[in-house]
Amino acid sequence: MAQCTSCEAIFLSRADLGLLIEQENDWHLSQGPRTQPIPRIKPGMTPPPDLAPAKEARSYLDELFG
Repeated sequence: MAQCTSCEAIFLSRADLGLLIEQENDWHLSQGPRTQPIPRIKPGMTPPPDLAPAKEARSYLDELFG
């Protein structure tokens, strides 16, 4: 890995990039499905509370740099 001193860009070797891609894929696989089934609408149901969604990491890189 190398970093440009003028623009601070990060340059990865092919091996480092491959490792980063593998870790990103592993992170997504470990997260698994998180969706809840949609409930059936029935008479007399009350609307759900208005909850702000929790901020979750969208990727392995979000966990590293978030």
